[in-house]
Amino acid sequence: MAKGTLEKIQNAIITTVNFSPVVLVVLLVSWSYLAYNLSFCRALIADGNVLQGIAYLVIFQPVSVMTAWCYIVAVRTSPGYTSNVGLFGPGMTDEKSPIMEVALTMSSVVPFSFTKLGTKR
Repeated sequence: MAKGTLEKIQNAIITTVNFSPVVLVVLLVSWSYLAYNLSFCRALIADGNVLQGIAYLVIFQPVSVMTAWCYIVAVRTSPGYTSNVGLFGPGMTDEKSPIMEVALTMSSVVPFSFTKLGTKR
């Protein structure tokens, strides 16, 4: 096999392994959503507790939408990085930079990191 083909296969395997926890969480959340709506709330409504079943559905739907939205945002957001280069800012190498002074004073109080764009979080 050619070297390029082996690299493609390796990249495909790594991508699959990296997405497997995401797929697992999506499957578990989807199963719990369907179990709650179709089994629990549907059984409540069928047993005559219509108001209780509808109230549970009305409360659960916004919570499940927020959960899905938060998970999508968390999965798609880069974790950022920590680096000494980020403390100086772009083009700054002087240790007297304002960012470095703030970092040194705050480092004992609040830990923080920088995103790829250089913003502090």
